[in-house]
Amino acid sequence: MNETISLMARAKAAIDNGLSRLGKDIDFSNPVDSILVVFASRSVASSNAIALLISHGHEIEALSVLRTLAILSLWSRWVMEKDSAVRAEEALSEISKLDWEAPWRENLWSARAAHLDFESSLRQIFIEIQSLKFYSKTGSVPWDHGVEKYFLAAPQAPVILETAGLFMTHLVEALDVQWPGYFTELKEITKRQRREKS
Repeated sequence: MNETISLMARAKAAIDNGLSRLGKDIDFSNPVDSILVVFASRSVASSNAIALLISHGHEIEALSVLRTLAILSLWSRWVMEKDSAVRAEEALSEISKLDWEAPWRENLWSARAAHLDFESSLRQIFIEIQSLKFYSKTGSVPWDHGVEKYFLAAPQAPVILETAGLFMTHLVEALDVQWPGYFTELKEITKRQRREKS
């Protein structure tokens, strides 16, 4: 588990250091700069929440936050693939809407994850989001062990942390496309780790 926490921590450090180096060079009148900072901010907060929930034994509850992190990382990579200004405007418009579920119903994001060559384990997250599974584990209330057989077992903490760390590396790579040379701490190691995990 320490290795997966370390991957997530290095990603957060790379984001923090890179944005600190950029400082006033970030152009908030540029939709690409703006959306990437929004996604970076929410991704760091989400990864913090995942780590906190898991540290208190709430792996199942961490899955909801992991789905948010999945969306953020995929948005970031998709915006930076091509036509970034147009896609950034689309992303800014999309996140201001109340209905974030429409793209999932259309199977759009799982197709984009495959197109962008996300790891197979990460692509599976986008498929599962369309038909959410009900996980459970015992120990939350007295006698809940009697209903354990009806629900899927909770995912293991190391798997969730590893997945979160990999999603974070995708976000760092998107930032590096927009601002090459500012997010160098993680670039090579994340590419190597992601190749090994795919």
